[in-house]
Amino acid sequence: MKINTDIISEREKEVVTLMYKGLNYNRIAEEMNISPATVRKHTENIYKKLSVHNKVEAIHKCIEKKIIKV
Repeated sequence: MKINTDIISEREKEVVTLMYKGLNYNRIAEEMNISPATVRKHTENIYKKLSVHNKVEAIHKCIEKKIIKV
């Protein structure tokens, strides 16, 4: 399945990048100046858009498809 890198918003890319760095939802929320609930919502959207079930799969797919730079 081909993934358009534009399918993930810039904020969602930022969430995935911070997940890759090992931050939990609370720390991601602090870094992005948003609530943990908003981080969870971004994460849900990422999973749906990428057709994945967890953050490891999301990170892997984003790296593989060059959606994020590591």
